[in-house]
Amino acid sequence: MFTGGFTVLTGLAGAGWSLIIENEIIGYVENDLKFKKIQKAEELEAGQLQLHLN
Repeated sequence: MFTGGFTVLTGLAGAGWSLIIENEIIGYVENDLKFKKIQKAEELEAGQLQLHLN
């Protein structure tokens, strides 16, 4: 109120910058370091069930 919304704008800019950095870090870890996301237990069980049915 006293700063004319400056704190709100800097908060939004910080949140936006955090999303950009997060995506860059995830991309680096997955692509350059060749790490992969961990599968959820439900997906893993469904995949194993499909293997047993075939």
